[in-house]
Amino acid sequence: MTWQVEWFRDLDRVRVQLREDLATARLRGRVPWRRRATWWAGILAVGFLAGAPEAAIPGVVVFEMAVAPRLAARPRRAVGPLAPWRPPESWRASPEAPAPMPRRAR
Repeated sequence: MTWQVEWFRDLDRVRVQLREDLATARLRGRVPWRRRATWWAGILAVGFLAGAPEAAIPGVVVFEMAVAPRLAARPRRAVGPLAPWRPPESWRASPEAPAPMPRRAR
């Protein structure tokens, strides 16, 4: 019930938060559909070979909970903070370079 009250209060903030949540979920990575279909078919085949095709349902649930997240494509690493630039020891200011501007006191 509280999310409904929050929704009525600030619809734009809720919309932005929902977009961020969906973007985060997409970045986690997905299992390609061919790989997922192959696993599901294998689980179903094992169920039929074992003589209990209804066992495929819990098998698929366990697959989706435990195996699929490990098969998913890993998201690309984000660029972390950059190191400060340090000029090499051989660096010298060009004599043709304009004079540096004086810093203002704040």
